[in-house]
Parts: sequence; C-alpha cells; structure tokens
Amino acid sequence: MRERLLEGHRIVTITGPGGVGKTRLAHAVASMPECQTVYPHSIHLVPLAPVTEVAMVIPSVARALGVLADESASAVERLTGAIDQQRILLIIDNLEHVIGASVDLKRIVDACPNVTLVVTSRRAMRVTGEQEFSLSSLPLPAIGSDLLDEMNASPAVQLFVDRAAAANPAFALTPETASSVVEICYRLDGLPLAIELAAARIKMLSAQALASRLTGRLQLLTSGPRDAPLRQQTLRETVRETVRWSYDLLTPFEQLIFRRMSVLGGGATLEAIGAIAGHGVPVNELDILDVVATLVEHSLLVRDEAPGAEVRFRMLETIREFALEELGKEEDVESIRNAHAAYFLRLAEHAASNEYGPDEATRIIALEPDLGNVRLALGWLLIDREFDSPYVHMGLRLAGAMVRFWDIRGYITEEREWLIHALSTVPDDPTPERATALTGMGVNYWYSNLLPESETWQEQALDVWRQLDQPAGVVRSIWFLALVAAKQGDIERLEALLSQAQAERPRIPDSIWHIVPVAIQSLIELAKGDGVAATTYLKMAVEYHNERGFHWPEAWTIGLMADAALIQGNRPESMDLMRTSLALFVETGDVYAMLDGMLTMALHRAALGDPENAARILGVVARVRKSVGERLTWRTVKEEDVRAEVVAALGSERVAAIQRDSASMTLKDGVELALSAGSADLRPARPVAASGGFNLSPRELEILHLLAQGKTNQEIGDELFISHRTAGTHVANILGKLGVHSRAAAVAVALNNGLV
Repeated sequence: MRERLLEGHRIVTITGPGGVGKTRLAHAVASMPECQTVYPHSIHLVPLAPVTEVAMVIPSVARALGVLADESASAVERLTGAIDQQRILLIIDNLEHVIGASVDLKRIVDACPNVTLVVTSRRAMRVTGEQEFSLSSLPLPAIGSDLLDEMNASPAVQLFVDRAAAANPAFALTPETASSVVEICYRLDGLPLAIELAAARIKMLSAQALASRLTGRLQLLTSGPRDAPLRQQTLRETVRETVRWSYDLLTPFEQLIFRRMSVLGGGATLEAIGAIAGHGVPVNELDILDVVATLVEHSLLVRDEAPGAEVRFRMLETIREFALEELGKEEDVESIRNAHAAYFLRLAEHAASNEYGPDEATRIIALEPDLGNVRLALGWLLIDREFDSPYVHMGLRLAGAMVRFWDIRGYITEEREWLIHALSTVPDDPTPERATALTGMGVNYWYSNLLPESETWQEQALDVWRQLDQPAGVVRSIWFLALVAAKQGDIERLEALLSQAQAERPRIPDSIWHIVPVAIQSLIELAKGDGVAATTYLKMAVEYHNERGFHWPEAWTIGLMADAALIQGNRPESMDLMRTSLALFVETGDVYAMLDGMLTMALHRAALGDPENAARILGVVARVRKSVGERLTWRTVKEEDVRAEVVAALGSERVAAIQRDSASMTLKDGVELALSAGSADLRPARPVAASGGFNLSPRELEILHLLAQGKTNQEIGDELFISHRTAGTHVANILGKLGVHSRAAAVAVALNNGLV
C-alpha cells in the first residue's frame, strides 16, 4: 500500500469484505510519516456511511475540505475550483453503497493534479487509473508454532493482545494464554473487527474459555479451504457470526438499545439515543448511559469527541447492518423510525424557534452533526408516501423547520428539492406548515438571484398567511417581497408594500417582524438616493434589534447605514459602520455576509490609502468564494470594482505579488485584517497623475460625465446596464475622491480640473 502511494498512483481503492480492516488501513495510511511529510495539514477523511444518496457524495467531500457545495450540477466544478493546485490526500471511507459517485471522484483527481484519492469500498470503483488493493485478513502465525516471539510477530495476535489488554490490563501473551489466542485468531480468520469484538470479552472470560465458546460457533464457517472461491463470503459470515456472538452476550435490555440505535445515521448524542432507542421503555438517562458504556466497552459502538462539541456515539457500518436486521426481526421498525423522525423534528424546530434571535448561530451550528439524521428522517417521512398522509405532513413541518439552517449553511439546492417534494405531497390547504414552506421557497429563490421566481413563491405564501389571518406571517412575506422590489429598484412597489405592512403592524407581536414597516421605509429612501432620511429610519431599526438581541438583522441594518453614509459622501463613517456590521456577522457565522463585508472594507481601505491590505483582503475573498460559491446578499460592491481600485493604486504586478505572498491567509485571517483598522487609522489616498490627480477609475470617469449631464442614479444605471444601487455606490465613491458632498459640487470640481 505504501509503495503504491509513493510510486505516484493517485487513485488507490482498498477493497475487501466488511470487518476486514479497510478503514483501519486507511487511517494507518494517513498516519504514515511519508504522507504527513507530503501532505502536511492536508489529509482529509470523509466517512460516507451516513450518506444515502449518490448526489450527496461530492457535497460531503466538499464540506470535509471546507468548501460549501450542495448537490447541484456545479458541485464538482466548485470543489475543483476551490482546491485547484493544493496538495491533498483525500480518504473516502465506505463508498460501496454510493459507488455511482466514482465518476465524479475521478473528475476531481483529473482536474486537480496534486490530489491523491484513497478509497475504502467492498467493491472497486472501476475507473481509469485505479489501483486496487485487495484486503483479506491480518497475517496469522505459522500453524504449530510455539514460540512466543513468533506468535507476537503476527499482526492478528498483536491486535488481539492490544485490545484484550485495554479491556483487562492484567492480560498478557504468556505460554499459558498463547495457544488459545492463536486459536481465537485462526477461528476469526484474522479479521480485525471480529478480533476486536472477541478481545473485548477478555474482561469477563479467560482466553481459554473465549476460544472454547468461539470454536463451536464458527467451526462450520471456517472449515473450508483458504483459497476456495467463496472465501470472501466466508469472511463476511465470520464477522457476522462474531457480531452475533457478541450481541448474544448482551442483556435483553442492552440488545434492545443496540438494535434501535441502528436507525441513527452518522451517530448521535446520548440524549438522542435515550429518546429514540429508549422510546416506549421506562428508562432514565443513567440507564442509557450504562448501556452505551457497555456497548463501547465491547467495541459495538465507537465514541467520537471533537473539541467544544458534545460527545457522539456511532456504529461501524458492518455492525449497523447486523443491528438493522435484528431490529426488523424483533420489533416494529415503523414505531422506532417514527420516534427517530419525531426527535429530529423537535431538534430542528427548537433550532428554528429562535429565528434571528441571540443564540440562533449556536443552535444552527449544533444542528450540523445531525444533518445525516435529518436527511434520514425526511426520507422516511416523504419518500414513497401516499399523498396527504400524516407522514408527509410531518415531513413538511421538518422541511420548514430546516429552512433557516439550509439558508445560512449554504444548502440552497438541497433545501429547494426537499421543499418542492414536501409541498407536492400535501393539498393546497391553508396551513401554517405550508405557508412556512412557501415562504422558504421564496427566500431560496431570492438567495439564488432568481427574483421573478422568488416573487411568485412569496406571493403564494402571502396569500396563505392572509387566509390563516396570521399578521406576523403576512408581514414576513411582505418583507421578502420588499427585498425583491428593492433589488429591482421598484419604488412604487415598495410604497405599496409599505402601506400593507403598516396596516398589519398593530397586530404584530414584539418580534423581528414588528419593525418591518420602518425597514421598508429605509429601503425606499435608499432607492431614492436620500441617505439622510434612510439613516433616520435605519437608526430606529438598529436600536430595536439591539435591544432584543437580534444580531443578524442588526448587522444587516448597520450595513445599510454604511450604504446611506456612502450616499452622503461620508466614506470614513461608512467604513466604520461596515466594520461594526462585519464584526456582528462574524458572531452569526454567516459566511456569505462576512465575505461581502470584507469586500466593502477592502474597497474603503483602497480609497483611504491602504491598497496593499485591500489587495490581501480581496485575495482571501476571491479564494473563499471559490469554496462557498455565490449567494445573493444585499451588498452591491463587486470584486471587479475593488480590484480596479487596488490595481489603479499599485499596478497589476504588485497586486499579484501581494496576493501570492498572502495565499495562505484563511477566512479568519482575512476577517481579522478587515477589522483591524477603522477610518481614523488610515490616511487619505495619495493623488496620482491619472484622472486629474483624483485617482478616479475609468468607470468613475464615465459616470462623472453622466453626472455632468444631470442624470440620476436610475438613468446612469439604465445607460451603463448596471443597477441604480451600483450606480449610487460609484457616485458616492466619486464624491469621496473629489472631497465634496453633493453632485453639483462634484460637477464643479470636474469642470475646474478638466475631467469632463
């Protein structure tokens, strides 16, 4: 295996039956000194056991690499664009049940010359360039050997002794135990998983007693010739029978919890295990804790712990398959699946219950490890179900509860597919669940910059909320319709929506939606280009959000105040407001909003005399955008605008050199740099010879000519095929560079200096 990797093979598939040690070998590969040297900090393990659909394989790989990609057709392109020339060792574990993703994995290797792929699977990928490494079992000592050193040199014996000593520190390989240990290893065909399960029982049984119990159980399975054609099937049965033997030694209550845990995908917390595996049984938390500890001790469960996260417990896939089969034999699977779905519905609704609230970010992040379980629950409730059944109504509730999570974490395509599927399974009756899902669809299309589709879905949601006579829901949809109108520059539509929101306001409880009329009024003033009036309304909204701990809308509103300051030609104030907005967005964990804030800060830095750090921030934004893709936000600053500013100040070669030198900067580094200075820390930009000494870009000179002709932002936008907001941003930049506060003054300076 080592030689194959070092010889330059870039796709190596470790094949073999379940329990043979494929995952163990993959982990050993990652730990090899040679790999640590060649791939420092760039070895990534992607477990696919919780993944149930081929379409979710590449997104799972992307997430492991820090790249946000859902199951859209562009996921491979986004991933390869993000990792590009990086040197990466990618270990894909348990591919066999989603083997259809092999072609896409091969595309990653083809597109990225420094990526090496190690796959574990019960069958080969069958793609060009694949090197298959077939694994059968651990080497055993020679038959008849009575030398302890020779026995201890066997990897199978070493594994047994290591695990047995972990279970019982008094255990050692001695002349008295050696023959029994060797017999056990032979009976188990040297299969690592089977050996681990057996060794865990040394705490209760002697090696001799253990060998005796295993002999009767496995002798029919292991009596065939070692080179027989059915050898692989025999190995699988050996593992299976060893799991059964270990299962039979559990108490009935332990067996019950073990079986029921098989419905969990990707593991779960102790609380989830208690709610699902303990469903309908009079148990308390200590009872569950005792059983889980026993299952871990007997190697039937794996304990996973990450810094700052709650401990989780999971089954290896081979063991989970056995437990699922036993569940089907012994119990009503449907009731346990329903308990699983009900628990994760409660978890998702808890995360959604404090939408935009103080601890929203914490709740959303906490939901991420259970995304596999949520997907299993959605599949159970929605796939192949009868129209209008209780299951699909529960599925619609779960999909609606996941909307904010999907939006913030970037699962835009997955969100859309689940919502469409859920909505298609229920009648068009006016229910809160349907209204919530329709609202989510409207927001989803808004984030995708599909404004006409967003408006259509949101109008449907608004109609249902009105039928339900739920004013908060009505104003919620009105607000999202206002965002569409504002993006389209439709002031008349905004004013109509404002009137509707004001009519509902007296009936809206104290929530984020209570302030919507004020927020819409601020959008109208911004659209008109009146920064002073917009600031008046925005300050009211910021105060409202701040008092209630609504951090995300507070950050968003302060960002709008930064826009208003720029409209007034006050770049320093705009920069300081955006700095505050960015710091708040960091707390919420919204990567897309953070990137937009960083980009705006880079533009301010370039204009206020710090183009080098602006170039560094711009480089980070460009790299991270490759990883997370695009999601529509409110910001109108574009990367090309910032690049034009820094290139005008430094020259393209200097910008390229700065970004090469800072290529290792992470998102965290970029955010810290963007927040490291306010306007008072920077000096005004030095004039340069171009554009009359005012450092105007070619686009800004073009707009200045249109200003001299008396054109409005809307007219400038129409003529240059840009939005009126983008035109307004350019006008604000021009005012700042010319050192004036009005359009008339800008035209006067331009005429006096021969710029127009």
